[in-house]
Amino acid sequence: MIPVQISTRLEGKAYTATLRCVVKGKERLLEVKGVGDPKDSRQRLELLAVVEGLEHMIKPSEITIKASGYIKTGFNYLQAWQDANWKRSNGKPVANADLWQQVAEVAKIHKITIFLI
Repeated sequence: MIPVQISTRLEGKAYTATLRCVVKGKERLLEVKGVGDPKDSRQRLELLAVVEGLEHMIKPSEITIKASGYIKTGFNYLQAWQDANWKRSNGKPVANADLWQQVAEVAKIHKITIFLI
């Protein structure tokens, strides 16, 4: 597995995911940028950055994601939400379920650790 670090950054309604890894002794950097909708919350924008970063990882990797408590909590509940058909324990829908479903799909082949920023 390739060790990779993904950092997220928000500026207004723009997001950036920065991927870092070392391949054959050389550091590789990739910045993935996007812009959310005007109505998007900061949590949704950060989740978009995580999705974009993970979608660039096509080989199984050990990924460290530097992100907020929202992302860490979401990863902790991901399996439970899937098992409950994307509903929370109170029966209400998971916020940003469309993006969490994408995360669940692209994260399958990776070992992911979240560190709070």
